[in-house]
Formats: sequence, C-alpha cells, structure tokens
Amino acid sequence: MANGDPLTLKRPKKLIICCDGTWIDSNNSKLENNGSHAHPKLEVQDPSNVTRIGRALPVSDSQQRPQIVFYQAGVGTGPNLVEKLVGGGTGSGLSENVCEAYGFLANNYQPGDAVYLTGFSRGAFTARSIAALIDAVGLLTKTAMRHFFRVFEDFERAGQEDHETSITQEIREFHIEMPSAKKPLIERRKEYLAQYLKELMRLDKTREIPIQAIGVWDTVGALGIPTIAHLQRLGLPSFLADPLMVPNPYRFTDTTIGKNVRFAFQALALDEERTSFMPTVWEQPDAADDDNSTHNSNSTTVLKQVWFPGTHANVGGSESDSGLADVSLAWMMSELEKAGLEFDESYLADQWRQNRFEYAERAADERRLTSHASSFFHHPVSTLASATSTTLLRLLRSPLSFLPTTVASHHDEKDDEQVDSEEARALRAAARDESEPHWALTRLDDSAANVTALGGLAQRTPLAHRRVDYATGKQTSEILQGTRERVHASVRVRVQARGRGYDGHGVYRAEALRRNGWALERGEGQQGQQQRWRWVNKSGGKEVKGAVLEEDELGRFEVMLLREDADVAAWVLGKGEGRARVGSFSSSSSSSSASGSP
Repeated sequence: MANGDPLTLKRPKKLIICCDGTWIDSNNSKLENNGSHAHPKLEVQDPSNVTRIGRALPVSDSQQRPQIVFYQAGVGTGPNLVEKLVGGGTGSGLSENVCEAYGFLANNYQPGDAVYLTGFSRGAFTARSIAALIDAVGLLTKTAMRHFFRVFEDFERAGQEDHETSITQEIREFHIEMPSAKKPLIERRKEYLAQYLKELMRLDKTREIPIQAIGVWDTVGALGIPTIAHLQRLGLPSFLADPLMVPNPYRFTDTTIGKNVRFAFQALALDEERTSFMPTVWEQPDAADDDNSTHNSNSTTVLKQVWFPGTHANVGGSESDSGLADVSLAWMMSELEKAGLEFDESYLADQWRQNRFEYAERAADERRLTSHASSFFHHPVSTLASATSTTLLRLLRSPLSFLPTTVASHHDEKDDEQVDSEEARALRAAARDESEPHWALTRLDDSAANVTALGGLAQRTPLAHRRVDYATGKQTSEILQGTRERVHASVRVRVQARGRGYDGHGVYRAEALRRNGWALERGEGQQGQQQRWRWVNKSGGKEVKGAVLEEDELGRFEVMLLREDADVAAWVLGKGEGRARVGSFSSSSSSSSASGSP
C-alpha cells in the first residue's frame, strides 16, 4: 500500500504515556556525582524503567501501527534547588503533570487508538490519576479543552461541601444537583462525578474512552503522596514542610481501578521499608460482595500485582546496578505485550550486557581505590562508612533496630533441605560471584541507609495492606480486597541462592514475608502440570493466616532475560526442583494476536 494512501495514514495509533519518578529526567541527561567530593565521577543519570520501557518500543509495530511515546520527567526536576526540594519533598507539580499528559491525549486521540499509561513512584501516581480523571470526566474534545482547568478543579474538589461547580462560569447550560451533605464524602464524590460526566456527554464536550493498560512500578504513598508529617519529623516547621499552606490536593484518587481500564499491572518492591514510600496497592472488590460499598466494584479489568526483591529504586530502576530493575522490566514488557504493545526484542539483552560491562568497570575501580593509601577516606562506597550511616539511621528510628534485618531473622532449615542439591550448590556459587551480574542476585540496597528513612521505617505487608479513609487520609482497619497479588520467582531464587542481604551484608531472607508469617512451599501440581512454588502464611494475623501467595509464572521476555545468565537459568528453567512455571507463548511476538490488543 502506498505511503500516501489515506487508509495507511488513518491506521490506529498506540499512545503510550511514560511518567517518571521523583528527580528523574531522562530528557535532559542530568549529570550526577557517583564518586566522592574529593574524587568526583560525573555520570549521566541512570534511567528508570519508565524511561527504558519507552526506549524499548519501536516507532511502529509489525502491522505498521504507530507506537507514540510521550515521556514526562518526574516532579522535582526543575532547574533550581528550591524547585527540586519543594517538588521532590512535597509532590508539588503533580497536578501539572496530570494536566500535561491529559492534554497530550486529548490533542492526539482518535477513535480506535489504544492508550497505555506507565509510571514509577510518584509518576505511577500520576499515571493512575490520569486514568481516574478519564474515567470520571472522559477525554475532552479538542474544542472543549479550553474548559479543562475548570473541569480539573471540579474533579479535584468533587463532593466537597464548600465547592461550587466551577465549569458553570464558562458553560451556563451545565446543570447538576449537588449530593446531600449527609452522605459520606466518597459517596458524594462518586455521585457528583457520575452526574458531571453525563452532563459533559450531553453537551458533546467529552468522550468515554478505554484505557488499554496501566503498567506501574511501586506507586508510593497511602493516596500517592508522602504526607507533610514526614517532613515535620525531620524537624521542619509546618510553614516550611507545607510551603503552600493548603490541604493536600493529591487525594483525588483511591485504590480501586476504573472500569475503563482493560489491563492493570503493578511491580511492588518487597524490601522497601520507608513509611513515606508505602505502596498504593490496587484492589478489585467483587461486584457480588460490594453491593453496598462506596468502593467501585470492577470484574472486567485484568489485574496483576507482583512482589519483587529489592527496594523502591531497585525495582523501579534508576540505580547504577540495574540487575533487579532488569527483572521487573522484563516482567512488565511480558505483561504489556499481552495487552498489545510490541517491543524491540534485542533491548533487554543489550541492557543486561551493559550492566555486565559496568560490573567489570566497577571491579577495576575497586582495585584502583583499594590500592590507594587514602582510599579509606575517599572511597564512595566505603564499607565502614556505609555500615555506620545505616546503623545511625536505624538507631534514630528505633534504639532496638540497629541490627541488620538479615541477622535478626531465624534460620529455617527446611528451606535449605528443599534446595540441597548439586544444582542448588551451583546456584549459591553464582550468588557469591561478584565479577558479573546474575539474575535476581545483584545489589539490593538498604532503604534505611537514606535520609528519607528518618520519616520512619515499616516492613511491607503482602495481602495485608489496608484501605485509607478518603476524607481523612488515615489508614483504616479494612484489608484491601481482590488485590490479585503474587510473588515473583526472583524472590524465591534469591532466598534459595542465599543471595546477599541489604547493601551486601548478611544473607537475603525475604524479611517482609518471613516476619509476617509467610513460609516457602512447593505446591503439588496436577497430573501433567508443573509444580508451583508458593508462599503460605503460617502465623500471620487472622486476616491472612492460611492465605497463599502464588509464584507468578514467567513471561516471554523474562525467559529471554534469564537465558543471558546460564548459571541461574539452569536452576530456574531446568527440570530440577528449582524450576519455575513458564507461561505459554510462541517464539515470536504475540502481541498482534493478543486477545486484548487493539
């Protein structure tokens, strides 16, 4: 078909929004000092998985459908120090990011196009907020975009008793009835927005569109934003901790998924402990059990949330050692391929080999530094300095929490018996090998060794995260329902390999699972089927005792990445006891035939 053929030009597009995390800006190639003050080593900022997934997308797929990427830098990436501190510390700028990405979609979407939203950290919150905004008010037409800021104000303040509908100042024929003040805020909001969308549709100002998929890494905060209290705990007075002196404007999303979303995927960091980085886990209450609830029931979205080893940045990317981030990136690529995206199949291998090259460079740097007489004072990752800073931060948080968590855990001999074989011993040898990266066994940071840990530390609680009251922002006693959580095979592999603990100290024990009553088991498979590893809760709270977290099966890109590491692949993909379940897929790209593809 000729390039000028109108049918070619009107081929449906895929619009991919990529919202990056705090202080991350891959557009401007920021330089960071990864050395010391005395011996600076300026390097380009390491990209997050949001950046990398955008770069892994060809400009068009195998059927010549354009795959158009809109990249958005994270909050706190302004040009001056004040913008960096305020934006990074308080989330200032998130509303602007939501509006900017929404505007891109409004200006470029045509019927038949597919919309994908990706994000990391507060960028994940941005992506989810965009989906919530589209679910609530639709996607405004180009001509109606002149009313956008009125619409957005009404969306943010929907259901508040003192709010007068802003859009009526520009569209006089717009009429809705305010919900009764006697109803709870979240119910008033739901009723208000339902009327609002209906009125926008009546006036031909908006369109209801589906979101093909949302793929996020570790959405932070109870409702997206670390609270001002965390800044005040650092000693900042309220007028500095909240420089705008306004109520938190970012509570306009909840933990449910809009019915306009077809696929929703979230990679969660099992080993992140900072309370200001607590994850916003999705829930999907079953309609049959939710008739009287103010939470949206939704049985149409395909939801999957998977726990990975590592801290916030290990899983979402932006660390110099990208090994763990590569694992979650491969998982997300596998899931989004099922939802219709097509990726460059050489991208993951290139990323892994680049990390292998950087391992060799770091080893050479280590040898040079340790041979220098004054290396103790200027080594950027001095073992003593690292251990001292971590201990001090843990002491400030709690006098009894100074020991590394890997030391404090009990030793479960049964786990060792399950994997005591020649293959398992070879796997453990790979865990001790520092000359090159190994799948699931690369550096795992200690989130306590960070100044933001002064806001408090708490382990994450798979299958036991609680709802947050929309009106107060406080956690309730209600456990989230229908979260569709699983654990990634890389968690088990790191445990079985006796991989290194936080910052290379001790042995990895998956403390967030162990200390909350979870034990690793290998379930019995049905005849002709693979056995599936799983985590079973033996001694947790009454809400989770007896619950099961299945190990997620490996997808196509995950298997491709694993094969870059022959040592670990022999354990995970072999026929022995360490074998993981592998999903069914063809050897070539399957996205064009995926049931959910546009």
